Amino acid sequence: MVRPPRRRGGAVLVVALALATGPPAHAAPALAIYLPEGVPEAREAEGWERIEGEVASDSQRIDYALYVDPRYGALYVVTRYRITVISRMADGREERRPERETLIWNSRPGSREPLRCYDLQAPPAGEGRSPGEWRRVPAGTDEYRAAMATAVRLYGHHAEQLHAAAEP
Repeated sequence: MVRPPRRRGGAVLVVALALATGPPAHAAPALAIYLPEGVPEAREAEGWERIEGEVASDSQRIDYALYVDPRYGALYVVTRYRITVISRMADGREERRPERETLIWNSRPGSREPLRCYDLQAPPAGEGRSPGEWRRVPAGTDEYRAAMATAVRLYGHHAEQLHAAAEP
């Protein structure tokens, strides 16, 4: 099942609203409510476009949010996603295993430096409700290349959704 992306202007994160109402059930419900240090927060991202959606197959679901700073046209300045692996048990039940959240940030649009990539590490055992920590993924590693490949897939999905919406 593929849901069309939802578009929203305004803030990247509205933490108080997210905590008060809970995450939307249909768009990126598993994404963290805080970001790595330096990534634009709500005040800095005022007026940005936020596109939320999901891509699903029999074996995985990707919840995502793409952020476009209007100063840079159609450039996704921040990309966030979480892959959930779906498997079938022998008795037919479905098991869903969420993986770590990934965040890709184009901190200097127009420069030729690698994009910044982070993943959200699970909190250490016994730390209760600790949200975990963001870890920087070094450019050039297999993990970095895999994150970029997933992001390109999401960008392609979003382009397909825009094209389908534009057709009469």
